[in-house]
Amino acid sequence: RYNENQLNEERNRIITFLKDNGYAAAQRDSINVLVRRDSTDPHKLDALFTVNTGDKYNFGDLHIRLHGPEDDSLNNIQRDTLSGSPFTINGKSIFMEKEPSAQTKFSLLTDQLLFEPGETFNNSLYIRTVNEFQNLGMLTIRQFGLSEDGSLPDYSKEDIPVMFSLQTLPKHSVNLNLFGMERYGFGSGAGITYTYNNLFGKAENLQIGLNGSFEYVSSDQFEEI
Repeated sequence: RYNENQLNEERNRIITFLKDNGYAAAQRDSINVLVRRDSTDPHKLDALFTVNTGDKYNFGDLHIRLHGPEDDSLNNIQRDTLSGSPFTINGKSIFMEKEPSAQTKFSLLTDQLLFEPGETFNNSLYIRTVNEFQNLGMLTIRQFGLSEDGSLPDYSKEDIPVMFSLQTLPKHSVNLNLFGMERYGFGSGAGITYTYNNLFGKAENLQIGLNGSFEYVSSDQFEEI
């Protein structure tokens, strides 16, 4: 049976395919669908998809900026540039900056990358890289985008630069929890958890917790126990 949602799903599938194979500028209006009745059977509908792929693009230079939990002096920014195998191809570079208070190794940032600057643009790998940074659990993503400064992409050039702006969480944190309970009687308790975030600069976390509780049990309940 005719189902307009399935036509929309097919349009989205084509857009995803295009954006994962270099056609970064593909959008919904890049795909037009013409539906008309079949000339031999008025109860059948023919669908014609017209696809305007646009130009094909590559990943350009990659810019990663890692902020610490505190604002550092601009004079103390640490920088590193990587170019060539196994990090980039076709002369592209990875430019990395980090503040000293971030206390993170540059290699942790490059370990999360699922694409190489210089290769054919793949939007799924770009989004999955964002998720890789989020899944580390020791930083937050302040901004990311397909331009050097986070502005709208410039599709007038063959290469599309990528930018990630990240910020590490505080090195030390303490959480206090209060809770109530009921087993044989009524009780309450408290717990404290200390977290040392990014212990060795590679997203390691050390957690130490201590919990305590007390419970009031009446004499009748105690005899039953």
